[in-house]
Order: sequence, then structure tokens, then C-alpha cells
Amino acid sequence: KMTPTKIFTSFVLILCYISFVASKEIIVDTRKEGNSKNISTEVGDTITFIVDSNPTTGFTWNIAQILMTQNHIYNVIENQFVPDPVPEGDEEMDGRGGIEKITVSIDRPGKDLLQLIHARPWMLYKIDKMDEEGYWDVEPAKANSIDFEITAEANGDL
Repeated sequence: KMTPTKIFTSFVLILCYISFVASKEIIVDTRKEGNSKNISTEVGDTITFIVDSNPTTGFTWNIAQILMTQNHIYNVIENQFVPDPVPEGDEEMDGRGGIEKITVSIDRPGKDLLQLIHARPWMLYKIDKMDEEGYWDVEPAKANSIDFEITAEANGDL
């Protein structure tokens, strides 16, 4: 017999399944692709940016728009450093590089900029001007940036 609890549980499971199937993960490997990218996506998707990284140098990756302003179509859900593997026969050593994976969720439709800034955290205060396109000028902080424009459509699967 289908009780109200079983019906509700079934409904929730179906919604979870639809949400899982409907969303996709977009991988943007900046080591293989150009520095300027237009990304088209849908609400519910995630975008993972892969960048070369070595935090022992003092440089970290940050998203300028998250640091400087609010109300974006995306939110950071994970930022993970993955060290390069130690070559066979070598000893584990401190200070080796690797990659950083920065994952954002697309939470609402619209158009937004995402600028990955590679800088020392104590220099970020020097970033205080935008260019005519809306990207932050990172030169005063002696930083580098990789710029993206994200366009997110409403997810029509639900």
C-alpha cells in the first residue's frame, strides 16, 4: 500500500534523479585552452577551472568578482590543490607544484564575468579599478588573470 510517506519519498527521489541527470559538469583546463573564454551553460551545471598552481610561492588563485562584488550567477563550491605525483624512485618533497581545481555552481540564469586572479593575497588590496569590459586591472598587484564570460540559461528540464 502506498502511504503518504512513501509517495513523498518517491517524489523526492524522482526530483533528485532528474536534477542529477539534467545537470552537467563543464571542465575548463586553462593549461590547454586560451586565456579568454565564453562559456555557455545552464542553471544547475558546475564549471571546474583547472589551473597550474604552487601555493608554496605565496601565489593563490582567487575569483575577482567574488572578492570585489556580490550577486553573481555562480558560487564557489570547491577549491582544491592537487600536487603533482612524486616520480617513481624520488623522495616526497615540499614545494612541488600541481594543479588547482576551482569549481563553481551555476545558481541562476544570466550573464556574468569570472576572472581568475593569480596573486599573493596581501597584494589584492591594490586591485581597485576595472577596465571598459568589466574585468579588474591586476597589474598594480603584480598578478596574472584568466578571464571568462559565462552565459547561463534557465534549465528547461524541470
